[in-house]
Amino acid sequence: MIELLVVLAVLGVLAGILLPVISATKNQAAKSDDVATIRGMAQAVILYNSVEGHLPGRFYRAVRIPSSISEGSRGNWFSTSMADQGFLPDDDDFFAPAVDYGIEESGHGYLLNNTIHSSPSNFFGRRSSDESKVSPPLNIYQIRSNQAADDVENEPLPQIWMITNLDGANYGSAATGGGKFSVGDEVKTPWGGRNYAFFDGHVEFIEEGAYPSRN
Repeated sequence: MIELLVVLAVLGVLAGILLPVISATKNQAAKSDDVATIRGMAQAVILYNSVEGHLPGRFYRAVRIPSSISEGSRGNWFSTSMADQGFLPDDDDFFAPAVDYGIEESGHGYLLNNTIHSSPSNFFGRRSSDESKVSPPLNIYQIRSNQAADDVENEPLPQIWMITNLDGANYGSAATGGGKFSVGDEVKTPWGGRNYAFFDGHVEFIEEGAYPSRN
C-alpha cells in the first residue's frame, strides 16, 4: 500500500512537471501552423498582384471563415474571393485560427491591413454605400506607409504589414461586415503576441506592446 502511494505521488509530481511542457509544446506547434497559414495568404496576395497588376479587393477588413459567408457576398471577403479565383483553398480549416483562442465563433480568423489610416488609404480597396468613399485596390508598389500623413517618410514593403491575427484588441476595427458574435477585449492569442505577414512576404512574430501602427 505504501509503495502504491509512493508511485502515485511520483506520478503526480511528474504530471505537474510535464503538463506545462506539453501545453507549451502544443502552443508552439499552433504558432508554427499559424505562421504557415499567414505566409500562404501573403504569398497568394503577392502572386495576385503580379498577375492582375493590383492587390485583390475590394474587401471588408476581417478575413472571414468561408462557411460564415453567404453565397451572395463571397466577393466581399478576402477568403472566399481568393478561393473563387483559385489563389487560395476554399477550406474552413485553412482560414480558421490554428488554435481557437476565443475568436472562431465570431466567424473571423485574421485581419487585413485595409483602413483609412494608411498612405494611401485602403490598400485592398474600400466598400461603401456612399459612392464617394468607394476606392479600388492598389498596386502593391503604390503603398507608402502604415500611417496616413502627408509628410510621412516612405516605408519599405518589409516594414508595412499585410495580414495579422485577429484578437480582442483589433476586432473592433474589423467590425464592417461584422460577425454574429463579438470578441471580448480580453481575448488574445495563446503565445503572447501576433504573427504578422508583411508586403514583401516575410512573416514575423511581434510581442504584445510592440505591435506595428494601427494594429
